[in-house]
Amino acid sequence: MLRLSSSSSMKEREKKEGCGCADEDEQNKKEESPRMKMKANQKENDEETNAVFFHEEEEEDFTVLEIGCGVGNTVLPLLELDPIIDLSDERESGNNNDNNNNSNSIKKAKKKRLIVWGVDFSSVAIDILRQDPRYFSAASDSPPRAYSAVWDITSSSLSSIDPIGTFDSNNDFITLQAIGDISILLFCLSAISPGEKMRQAARNVANTLKPGGVLLVRDYGRYDAAQMRLGTKPCKKVTDNFYVKHDGTRCYYFHLDDLRALFGNGNNGNENETYNYPHGSKDQILNDVNNTTTTNQSPGAGLEILELKYIRRTYGNRAENKERRRVWVQGRFRKPP
Repeated sequence: MLRLSSSSSMKEREKKEGCGCADEDEQNKKEESPRMKMKANQKENDEETNAVFFHEEEEEDFTVLEIGCGVGNTVLPLLELDPIIDLSDERESGNNNDNNNNSNSIKKAKKKRLIVWGVDFSSVAIDILRQDPRYFSAASDSPPRAYSAVWDITSSSLSSIDPIGTFDSNNDFITLQAIGDISILLFCLSAISPGEKMRQAARNVANTLKPGGVLLVRDYGRYDAAQMRLGTKPCKKVTDNFYVKHDGTRCYYFHLDDLRALFGNGNNGNENETYNYPHGSKDQILNDVNNTTTTNQSPGAGLEILELKYIRRTYGNRAENKERRRVWVQGRFRKPP
């Protein structure tokens, strides 16, 4: 009996204690609920403050044009990329302070269709490009993702191109005027004689850009190893920094001021100083070098200069114990919006 009564009393005590715990927990919840509510509200505010809002834009074309594409060493790898590219950009609005970071991020989801153009002076190179399966597949899409044309960049018209493979879906001719979001000019301009032809080529290249489009340029730089070697051989120099190579092609070696004058505002960085293009000693060799004294003749292409620099590399030949110093010029230019 004592055991039973003690066990029953223990149960009653546990029951009372349990009720007490429940009452205490309920009391704690009532006390903590305002605090928790404030934390929840703060979390919502933080999430709302730092929210990323997505704005989808309609799919449109993003065109990359390579000028002097040859057989497609740049064009073809571009065609291997996903045809739909993501150009999303994230912009912040609001006050960005050290103590209070109240900024909303607005992310524009830009899905664009990659279009690749290749143009070259050589019809043979363009024919080889068009026979590549990667090019053929992209050009056969509806609408096409790849175009190519034979074009002389020294000509005065951007529409004087080989029409083969350059029709749009309505069988209309496609002009090269303002088609490029990015235009690429790699080791092409140096093959043109310095003077008015080179300036005309620079203007034509700039005119392929859409407003806000970017031009990427890389070419041979002044005092490159190849120039130094050609300078020691007879009958190779046509004019200052302009040579005929062993295969009969020509090559001009650029100073940064050359690119600044060609693609910028026609001067070499000083508003009161106009760059004098080289003219020289053997104009009789090439007719298009005749009478190319060009002080104050023509303005540049009028692009904004984003980057202009030399790239220098040294390559060693251990067998011959020789070093070869290469110099290139590189520039990025943007067409004003």
